[in-house]
Amino acid sequence: LHARVTFGNVFALDSPVPYVSPYKIDGCLACEIDTACFDVPDNYVKFGNTQANRSAEKPPMTAESLAERREDRKQKLLMKYGYT
Repeated sequence: LHARVTFGNVFALDSPVPYVSPYKIDGCLACEIDTACFDVPDNYVKFGNTQANRSAEKPPMTAESLAERREDRKQKLLMKYGYT
């Protein structure tokens, strides 16, 4: 797996990015990166221990369930840092 790190479009503010949800907490920018962003596509060749124990694939999430999960994570962050 290869990756390229850039510093443009931080927090997906310049243009939308799939699986990235920017938000603001008391004037501070933050974003949530959905775990689906890190899924390896099926057409990639996998090397190494291909017999490793893997969990079953999850069905795609609905827009409503994604929004609920984002809100839950946001509230947890707010509570963690004392903003609630």
